[in-house]
Amino acid sequence: QKKKTQFVNMKRGKPRRTRNSSLPLYGRPRTRVAKRRRQVITSALLLCLMLICSIGMLWRHRGSTVPTPQLKTTKSTIKRPQPNVNMIESNDNLEKNEIEETLRAHEKEIFFPSSTIPIKKATAPVPIRRETPYNEKLMPPTSLNKIPRLDPYRIKRELGNDEMLNDNDCTNHRRSIPMHAKALDIVQVYSPPEDGGPLLLCIIYTYEKKHPAARIAAQTWLHRCDGALVLSDKNDTDAYAIAVPHTGPEAWGNIWQKTRANWRYIYENYFDQFDYFVFGGDDMYILASNLKRYLASPEIAQKTNSGQPLYLGRRFKANGNAEKIFNSGGAGYVFNRQALQLLYDVFDQPFCQPNLKGFWEDVMVAQCLKKAAISTQAYDTRDPQGRERFHPFTPGQHLSYHAPKDGNDWYLKYSIDLKFGRDCCSPESVAYHYVKPDLMSHMDALLFRCPRTRSSSESHSSIE
Repeated sequence: QKKKTQFVNMKRGKPRRTRNSSLPLYGRPRTRVAKRRRQVITSALLLCLMLICSIGMLWRHRGSTVPTPQLKTTKSTIKRPQPNVNMIESNDNLEKNEIEETLRAHEKEIFFPSSTIPIKKATAPVPIRRETPYNEKLMPPTSLNKIPRLDPYRIKRELGNDEMLNDNDCTNHRRSIPMHAKALDIVQVYSPPEDGGPLLLCIIYTYEKKHPAARIAAQTWLHRCDGALVLSDKNDTDAYAIAVPHTGPEAWGNIWQKTRANWRYIYENYFDQFDYFVFGGDDMYILASNLKRYLASPEIAQKTNSGQPLYLGRRFKANGNAEKIFNSGGAGYVFNRQALQLLYDVFDQPFCQPNLKGFWEDVMVAQCLKKAAISTQAYDTRDPQGRERFHPFTPGQHLSYHAPKDGNDWYLKYSIDLKFGRDCCSPESVAYHYVKPDLMSHMDALLFRCPRTRSSSESHSSIE
């Protein structure tokens, strides 16, 4: 009977123990329950072993001080100059916390050297901040407060000397960009006010691929501002750039979130230090001395000193609608401190669309300011003859532009009282857009490093 039972159970290839079987088993398979039980036991044993090892290590080092990980957690990807190692290693008895304090002090000096802070401070009235608390869920990322405060004077300190060029070099620059050179003959380069004028912070935003262009901007015009910042998605000391995180991807279709984060970083770090803030992309070119002269003019200074918010730039009509005026982001726009305070205060408001993903950041800035506590609209920055100071294209493009016969052109539709030919640009022009690195170098040489033998009025009347 026992043999019969074994034979029946082995017909399907695997011997099994039956209720009446006492025969030995050969390779009885593991059931799922048994396999799971073994896995649980193994995991429990490993956890116990790890716990025992941890306790042993703590007991072994019970008399020593655990080093702080602060330097590792705050370390940035920026390649910073190394501290004086000889000074630290010369004292063998120096405690570890004293070494860390030295490193932190050196790191602070890199980002914000105290010796470079100008004596003059911002003089415009400080606007009143809103009393209600901010909704941090709708504000730009709170991680901004962990970013080092970048030294705004580094570019001016390292690149602030303009070397004049000889006649041959100037001739070569002019021949390289003949139409642009002809348009630049209209522009008069003014000296800054004798007292230095208002303090101007120039900011360009960029991303890693465009860091070479940002470095050209720093070498050409950024160093003429009182302070300068390059805000990017990656740290890069060669491009003078610091990474400012924002919500969403680094993409052209998400510039509004990038702009919100950049303005929050600017407000929370430099608001009390400067009177005016000019903001644009890495293909913007600013004549800082002309801009400072305009900001110091009685027209602008009186409004700022009286506490009026100012939002300056090249005005456009959105889709030709005169009720929706905004300043072109490409040509750059300027805030005084009052306007920057208003923008910061409405970042979390529904009408400012804090969760929007879009490329029309200049339109959104105008919308936020228009509905702020003090309704602020784009200010008319044309000169007394109606010529524009801020330009959304390159000099040569403005000089050669003519309206199409059918009138079907977005630039004509968006512009306000557009002028053509020699009246396209004011002699007091301050900004151009779509300026590539090569063109930027040529323009800067002709404007600031080559002798300008003709006055603005003479050149203006002689251009055909």
